[in-house]
Amino acid sequence: MNDYLFWWETKINTFRANCSTYNNIFYARKGGFNMYMYAYSTLITYFRDAHDRFTGAKPENKLRRGRNEKRTNNKPEV
Repeated sequence: MNDYLFWWETKINTFRANCSTYNNIFYARKGGFNMYMYAYSTLITYFRDAHDRFTGAKPENKLRRGRNEKRTNNKPEV
């Protein structure tokens, strides 16, 4: 999680815009919110992918995929 926190902080710092970019405060607020939501959604996507790889929900290779398939077939519910 610390890696993602560092990523988040660096990503937020790259989204700073100059005041001259916007015509008024309302456009600035909307632009800032859009940049924040873009960074947040990207962070969540990276975090979800890493979580899926860690838990095995998203197999990285055929060996792991086969192991997950075997585990699923060995469950009593199946």
